[in-house]
Amino acid sequence: MKISRPYELLSRDKNIPLNKTAGRFYFEKFIHTFHKDDKYFSALFGYNNPSPEDKQHIFKKFVCIINLETNAYCNRTCGYCPLSFFDRKSKNPKHFKEISITDGLFSKIIDELAQIHYASTISLNLYNEPLSDIHLFKRIAEIKSKLPDVFLRFNSNGDLLDKPTLERLADSGLDSINITLHTLKNEVYNDKKSQTKIERFYHRLALPLPELQINENKNITSSLQIGNLLMLVNTSNWGAFGNDRGGGIKELSIQGRTQPCPKVFREMNIDYLGNVFLCCNIFPDDPKNKPLGNLNEHSLFEIFASKKLAKFRQHLFDFSEKMSPCATCNEESFDDGRSNHDNVLEKIKQGASFE
Repeated sequence: MKISRPYELLSRDKNIPLNKTAGRFYFEKFIHTFHKDDKYFSALFGYNNPSPEDKQHIFKKFVCIINLETNAYCNRTCGYCPLSFFDRKSKNPKHFKEISITDGLFSKIIDELAQIHYASTISLNLYNEPLSDIHLFKRIAEIKSKLPDVFLRFNSNGDLLDKPTLERLADSGLDSINITLHTLKNEVYNDKKSQTKIERFYHRLALPLPELQINENKNITSSLQIGNLLMLVNTSNWGAFGNDRGGGIKELSIQGRTQPCPKVFREMNIDYLGNVFLCCNIFPDDPKNKPLGNLNEHSLFEIFASKKLAKFRQHLFDFSEKMSPCATCNEESFDDGRSNHDNVLEKIKQGASFE
């Protein structure tokens, strides 16, 4: 039986490359593998002007996950999500041409990844419910055909999942599905209720209940291997421990963030229109959130190596007070090695050719 995503379990192993390193260990490995004469590190921070070929190498070296939204529909309006006040629920999933990524754009993205033999992770969601996409299985088949070594997953609320669909997913080439059983809009998280939700979910799909890991008043997690598909089923107290989504959920905001953040180094976040956003916490439909570029006009590699993103990386690598939309974000950096970060930046600046 295949072990899903084994490299993330071994992230600290020196044989696991940076582009397959979990977020919590990313900066640790980033600093460990840094070399002042490596032009790709310098270009990542915008201190030289990489060639088109260099941009491809930069992308492959640093990117661990691509969050690719294939449609714009979600059937939920969770209170700790921007969808509670930006409407996507009324979008009709049957009108797929209006709310789905075009076949041409989807193929362009996958073909570009195939050029560099991308073999890290793709997640088929951002702020959508992937199971509502009528082309989901066609998308999975295209990815696995062109990118056979990629780790393919998505997050779902599980509402639209039934036993036949689960069995079809297990046979499709999908590596993992993460089911989050959300609280209702005005419901307060409760461990006992959450455990009951998980038990009912497994019962509804006629599956054995696996061992539950309970982190009191924070989350309950479980996992079940179904053939080559790993299904994770969990509940989380997002109302208390969620992210403010770029300042959109005020009650979850913090003040004066100074911690670094690895997301702008290891992620690409793409909505169904091809717009690329700073990180997965930035909600595409909010007019104040401007995209970094659009993949109908530019390549993945051009946007990832752009000066716009490089400026954010400089800002989000050090321990200075962060600017919007990162100033109120509570995303963990898993890193307190200030001197290590300062060291890297200083060595990059010393060896940089400014252009």
